Amino acid sequence: MQTRLFAKVCAISLALISIACNKAQNPVTPPAAHLVPASNSAVSAPSDRASTTTPAETKPNASGKTAGIRAIDVKPLVETHLGDLNPDLAELDTACGEGEKPLQTLAPVIYGDLDGDGQEEAVVLGWSCLSGNGGADFRGVLKLMSDGKLSVLPIEAMPKRFKGRDTYADLRGHMILEIKEGRLHEVYAIYTGAEANCCPEGGERRFIYHWDGHRFALDDMIDVPPAKSGN
Repeated sequence: MQTRLFAKVCAISLALISIACNKAQNPVTPPAAHLVPASNSAVSAPSDRASTTTPAETKPNASGKTAGIRAIDVKPLVETHLGDLNPDLAELDTACGEGEKPLQTLAPVIYGDLDGDGQEEAVVLGWSCLSGNGGADFRGVLKLMSDGKLSVLPIEAMPKRFKGRDTYADLRGHMILEIKEGRLHEVYAIYTGAEANCCPEGGERRFIYHWDGHRFALDDMIDVPPAKSGN
C-alpha cells in the first residue's frame, strides 16, 4: 500500500514539474494596455497642470546666452503634441484620411510675456485634418522651461455663459489670437444673421485671459462694434 501511494505521489510531482517548466519556457505575454481617448472638452490643455513635452534645442545669441523661445522652431513639437493642445485631437493618426497630415496649417507664432516672469511665451494657433470650415481647432501657449523643455500652459475652457451672457451667441468659430498688455485675447467675428462666413458684419467679441498662477483664466468678455466706414 505504502509503495503504491509513494509511486502516485512521485508521478504527480513529476507532472507538476513538467507543467512549470513548460510555462517558464513559453511565458504568457500580457495584453497591451488599451489607450483611452481623452474626454471631450473645449480647445484647451487637458488640466490645470502644465503638460511637459520633449526637450527643445535652444540656440545661443551673440552674447552667448540662450536666445529664448524665439530661437526654437515650435512646429515639429506642435505636430507631435496636438493632443496636449486639444484632447479631442489625441488620436489623429487614425482619424485623418489616407495621406492626410494631422497638422494642416499653423498660423504665424506670436510672442509675449503672458505669465509675468520676464520671459516670453509662444502662442500657437492651427488647423488639423479635422478642422473643416469651422475655423482653427487648436490653440495653446508654449513655455520654455529652465531645463530646456517646452510646456503647454493650461487654458480655462470657455464656459457656455459668462457674466450672465451666452458666450457662443452669434459666433461661428472663426478666431484669431492676440497679445495685448500681457493678456491673451481670443477674438471671434460676430455675425448678425445671413451673411457669408467671409464677411461678418457684427464686429468682434474678445475673450481676455490672465495667468492666475495655475492656468489662463477667463477675465473678461467684450463686444466691439464694427468700425464705421468712411464717407
